[in-house]
Amino acid sequence: MNDPVKSGMATGERWAKLAARAVADRRLNATDVRVLAAIGIYAGRDGTAWPSQDRIAVDVGVERATVCRAIKRLRICGYLDRYRRRTPRGHFRNVYRLLYPAYVPLHPAGEILQM
Repeated sequence: MNDPVKSGMATGERWAKLAARAVADRRLNATDVRVLAAIGIYAGRDGTAWPSQDRIAVDVGVERATVCRAIKRLRICGYLDRYRRRTPRGHFRNVYRLLYPAYVPLHPAGEILQM
């Protein structure tokens, strides 16, 4: 990809790819979507990222406990997967994988339409 805007080279900023459906999903609150976007900023092309929960909390401007609750909701709703990986020093680190569920239009009331 040589597009300087999409790669962030034109502005010097990073971009986050997140499921558009998450923005309209009424099961999520605004903080949940911001946490998803913050993780997306650190994600590589394969959708995996490993920012610490403290780093996400600083980026979003919330407490670490709020990040933990948001991650739990994002996992339950199918937007995020999390697993633990051992570091070379023997510690464990959270690794997140962004999930992009199949697009299903949401009803204006926030309920999923049956197709």
